[in-house]
Amino acid sequence: MRRKDYVNGRDAVSGSVIDSAMPFQVHEKNFSSQETLVSRKRRVGDAFPRTIVALLTASFLATAVPACEGEVEVERPRARHATKSSKSDNNTEIVVTPQKVATGAELFARNCVKCHGNDAGGRVGIGPSLRSKTFLEAASNKMLLATIAEGRLGTTMTPWKSYIDAAGREALVAYIRSLTPHMVVELDESPLRGDPEAGKPIFESICVQCHGRSGAGYIESSSGTGIGRHAFLSTVTNGFLRYMIINGKSQTRMRGFDGVGAAVIANLDDQQIEDVIAYLRAHTW
Repeated sequence: MRRKDYVNGRDAVSGSVIDSAMPFQVHEKNFSSQETLVSRKRRVGDAFPRTIVALLTASFLATAVPACEGEVEVERPRARHATKSSKSDNNTEIVVTPQKVATGAELFARNCVKCHGNDAGGRVGIGPSLRSKTFLEAASNKMLLATIAEGRLGTTMTPWKSYIDAAGREALVAYIRSLTPHMVVELDESPLRGDPEAGKPIFESICVQCHGRSGAGYIESSSGTGIGRHAFLSTVTNGFLRYMIINGKSQTRMRGFDGVGAAVIANLDDQQIEDVIAYLRAHTW
């Protein structure tokens, strides 16, 4: 892949200097500075009032169309490793309706805002954003439902299956999908063909900046989420990881790695992305 120089993003700040001898191009100024972590002892306000839930529901009824039903075309995701799909998920179909969104909004207000924020935009150091367009494009309903039900061991995401029944969990997914217009994509789930050893220098030069040296994320005093844990890697597919590495996680500090656009961090070719995923899989803990 031909290397190019790109203009840095407007909100990016200078980061660590990467060895120019590395076999990939890193756009140093697009490493965002580490955010101040939110103390787990920080007092978090109660769930936002029911009036906000009502406003969200009214807004949905007035303007939203179920994104997973394929009725609205939004900004196209980059074609690399993914194509458009009108199906919400090959395994679990959830029809987004106003009633489900309203139920999901109430459940979210009662149970989820303390970690994911009132607007589901996340709280650094506690819980990740759930309203990112690229995340919602790549996340299957099966993955979202499983994460809600089972939680993620070793993180602040606890299992909710004993507190929220299956219908409630579906309503939560419907609510989350209503937050940002998107179309679920059909991911490239071809067999992984990466080399963990080749992925190691890439991970150590780029990924540790936000996700920590072991990929532990927040618990390593990093600004990014944990991507090295078995609890995470066992619930996401290689197609999901490919898509997120290429496109980044929109509306967050996670930028893209395909060398396209002003906010790109690094220009990685397909094989280098495979190598990074293989490294993560080989060192999961």
